[in-house]
Amino acid sequence: MTGYQSKKAAAQAKLAQPAQEPRLDQGPDYERGFVDGMQKQMQSSVDKAVNRMAQRPWVGLTADEYAELAEEYGPFPINQIEAKLKEKNT
Repeated sequence: MTGYQSKKAAAQAKLAQPAQEPRLDQGPDYERGFVDGMQKQMQSSVDKAVNRMAQRPWVGLTADEYAELAEEYGPFPINQIEAKLKEKNT
């Protein structure tokens, strides 16, 4: 048998084999890994933002800011609003 004939016979034998079925288990595994990775990244971003917020001290209004707001919007209970906000943020 010549080289050409042996290659031809090998190619025909390969073509005679049934087509290989695609592996269906690869898709969901990949997708699950992708989704898990995205969730971990989002949770990490949320954790960083929450930690940054927790480290910031409360900054209230100054007396000048109180006066400016009272001039612009009229008198209203700024002190009580700020106290309520402080209470909710602690």
